[in-house]
Amino acid sequence: MTIPSYQAFVAGGGMDPSVLVPASIETLRQEQISTIELGYKGLLEDQFYLDLNVYFSTYEDLVTRRNALSPVAGRVFSLYANVPERISSTGAGVAIEWSAPLGYRLKASYMYAEYNAEEAIRQNPEFLPSFNLPQHRFHAMIANRNMVENFGFQIDYRWSDAYEWQSPFGVGDIDSFQVIAAAIH
Repeated sequence: MTIPSYQAFVAGGGMDPSVLVPASIETLRQEQISTIELGYKGLLEDQFYLDLNVYFSTYEDLVTRRNALSPVAGRVFSLYANVPERISSTGAGVAIEWSAPLGYRLKASYMYAEYNAEEAIRQNPEFLPSFNLPQHRFHAMIANRNMVENFGFQIDYRWSDAYEWQSPFGVGDIDSFQVIAAAIH
């Protein structure tokens, strides 16, 4: 049976079995994805590396997991199932790297990603899209492998937007975070 119907049954004191809805899991179909991607990668003046990209994807019969309660086994099972509604995702990215004088390298990148699964969620309340990506991410780096003889360094800064993590094992918020990492070699 579906988890929401079981929760309604329990909330009603377990007296009205008519609220219980059997979980209907159809035969699994192959997931289909169609993507349009445009991008450019190249060197500018032999010092700048540039990478630009945008994409738009649509998913049909997205394979996901649905939880169903077995009254016989007395436990919840997570089963693979298709979501019949069309789901889309959109993203873009830009990265630039500069090979600066004296062996220094500077790099920066930004990534954007979003998905649209509102209709699928409306039609399937138990559906967890589980894309698990922040909408915005940023990375910057400065490095020099040989600043002085046999001595180099690299410093990285990463930032991620807050997002909701979804999986059959749990759902929770991931706060926005920053990471600074440094290496000497």
